[in-house]
Amino acid sequence: MKDLVRDGFLRSMFEHGMAYAAQSDIFRLEPCMGDPPFAYACHFAAPCYVRRPSGEIALHEGGFTIGIAFPPDYLRLPVVPSQAVLQFIQPVEVWHPNVRWPFICIGRIAPGTDLLELVLRCYELTTFQRKANPTEWDALNPEACRWARSRWPVEPACRLPLKHRRLAPERQP
Repeated sequence: MKDLVRDGFLRSMFEHGMAYAAQSDIFRLEPCMGDPPFAYACHFAAPCYVRRPSGEIALHEGGFTIGIAFPPDYLRLPVVPSQAVLQFIQPVEVWHPNVRWPFICIGRIAPGTDLLELVLRCYELTTFQRKANPTEWDALNPEACRWARSRWPVEPACRLPLKHRRLAPERQP
């Protein structure tokens, strides 16, 4: 039996998500499964922190990708666990207290939280624009938590808003 409420929600999320992505040079949204889509790859052309094989923590300029998938009962759950909806895809070396690849925790996800809210929260968290303040015992990555606490406030990896357009270069005569 078709769930008309879920289909309407997913169709609305798709339309709003694609319109938002069209207004940004930083964010690209790729529908992956379903009609209407219920799963997306969210590509961010913004730096994030990574741990290199040498152990050094450094900025990774190659961007990052997060997967978002809305489970069938998404609109009916009282609280949705992050791991049921979100997955950090790449880079696997991402360095953040709230990320232990492939898991990412953005805090409580209320029922019906829309796609763009999830995208924005993931972007701000991963780039350290949103304060991550877990204690070591509840951090996904306790070592990254200690690192971040010793440097707080951590310099944001990116200060650009997600809905950002680069200015077109001026034409030379």
